[in-house]
Amino acid sequence: DSWASRGLGDVYKRQDDELILHKFGQKLQQLRKNQSLTLQELEAIVDIDNSNLSKYESGSIDIRLTSLYKLSKALGITLSKLFEGIE
Repeated sequence: DSWASRGLGDVYKRQDDELILHKFGQKLQQLRKNQSLTLQELEAIVDIDNSNLSKYESGSIDIRLTSLYKLSKALGITLSKLFEGIE
C-alpha cells in the first residue's frame, strides 16, 4: 500500500516539475521577445547553446543556476523577475 501511494506521489511531483518548467519556458520566451531578441541573438549574449535555449523555452529540460544568472543579466532583469508569475 505504501509503495503504491509513494509511486503516485512521484507522478504528481513529475507533473509539478513539468508544469513549472513549462511556465518558466513561456516566461523566458516572453521576456526574450519583449527585448526583440531572437534565440540566436540571446545565445550570443549569454554564451548558452541555441538548442538549450530552445529547450528551456519549451520546458523540455531543466536549467542551471549559472544559466539563469546569465539570462537575467542579458535581459536586464533580476533573477526574481524571471520567476514572477510562475508559482
